[in-house]
Amino acid sequence: MPRCKECKEKFEAKFFLQKYCMKKTECIAASKVINQKKIVKGIENLSEKQPTHANWIQVYQKIFNKYIRLRDKGKPCACCNRALGSDYDAGHAYSVAMFPNLRFDEDNVHGQRKDCNSKDDQTEYQLYLFKRIGKMANQKLVEKKNDLLKISIPEIQERIIYYKNLIKILSK
Repeated sequence: MPRCKECKEKFEAKFFLQKYCMKKTECIAASKVINQKKIVKGIENLSEKQPTHANWIQVYQKIFNKYIRLRDKGKPCACCNRALGSDYDAGHAYSVAMFPNLRFDEDNVHGQRKDCNSKDDQTEYQLYLFKRIGKMANQKLVEKKNDLLKISIPEIQERIIYYKNLIKILSK
């Protein structure tokens, strides 16, 4: 039997993790104050931690990169054509900084060795990319380079679900 946090007497709990006996007025009052503080704190946390568009983009990027790593597992590096090894990146042929609209384009992102991904020069990557995805897909990438990336939070959430499902399929 637990002890009341207020009066320190043993009592029979009526619900899981009950901390107050609820027999004395001071115990009931202490219980209500604690519960009110929890409710207020919960509301404050809710308003502070409302995910922003940028938060959703970060989540989407992690899921998308995980999918790319699984998709390209066992393939050679998109940049140097050597084996990827066990720890590799989801590298972008056209950088996210310069072309943010291609950030989530599967034709633009491929398994890439960490040492290749840290290079500033992406010319080798773009040569191998042409061989890997073909002329048509490469041409579409070049055409889309300067488009704007406009994606709403509901669209991001849908895509996250889509890629999580693909990850489940590839993980089997």
